[in-house]
Amino acid sequence: MATFDVPTRSFPVPEKTRTYLRRQPLIVCIRLKSFILDQYAGARDALEAQRKRLLTLAAGHGVELTDQESQTAAMIIQIVETLQNAGLHNFEITMDMPGVEWALRYLHETRGTSILLGAGTVLHASQLERAIACGCRFTMSPVFLPGRSEQLIAYAREHNVLFIPGAATPSECVQASLALGEYQPVKVFPADVVGGLRFIRALAGPLSHIPLIPTSGVTFDVVQDYLSADNVYAVGVSQQILPTSRLLAGDWPQIHRLACVWRKAVESAAPSP
Repeated sequence: MATFDVPTRSFPVPEKTRTYLRRQPLIVCIRLKSFILDQYAGARDALEAQRKRLLTLAAGHGVELTDQESQTAAMIIQIVETLQNAGLHNFEITMDMPGVEWALRYLHETRGTSILLGAGTVLHASQLERAIACGCRFTMSPVFLPGRSEQLIAYAREHNVLFIPGAATPSECVQASLALGEYQPVKVFPADVVGGLRFIRALAGPLSHIPLIPTSGVTFDVVQDYLSADNVYAVGVSQQILPTSRLLAGDWPQIHRLACVWRKAVESAAPSP
């Protein structure tokens, strides 16, 4: 295992994960609710072009995608391309969306070397297996499930993929850390509900060996404070960069601008190599 060799953050993680999060400790979670596609009011040309590429890719594998699957996957790809064009690299795409595997497969084949592709809401072995088969280099879960999570961690490790379980209490953080091994990151979810920055800083004393990824409610005004905490590995955000109103409007220029602002903020707060 490689070393995440940044002062106060020497966490052994897979090489690609280390490289990306070293310079940009931000993970964007992409999870589309069904009404976004139903009520989408933006221009459809770009999405339709993405959809046709996906249909061709799936047909090459003998699979016929439904309209919902192809449209959802097309918007996922459009989001990733918009954010990557703004300089963001790390994406957690949740496994509970129709057509998500084809979005992951397409992104891996077309952009796999330029982004860090991850799967989110991984709760079952079948989801983990599919995520890895689609090219994901890290996977995340909102919870730690004793027994099941250990199995997922072991399978991911066999494939040199980082599995990041979620925790909401100090005890859960320790349980997850014991299963992962020291200095492996644990997701704190939902961070804003369990105490936010105060909770993270409180854990830094007795549990400083557990690197944390706070997600949910990490707003722009506090993101640099989070990243200044010695026990924070990265932060996870979603609607802060992908507001529902902007997605519904298909306002890709505004989403691009938001992504640029966040990129500058997290990179300026990241520790120097």
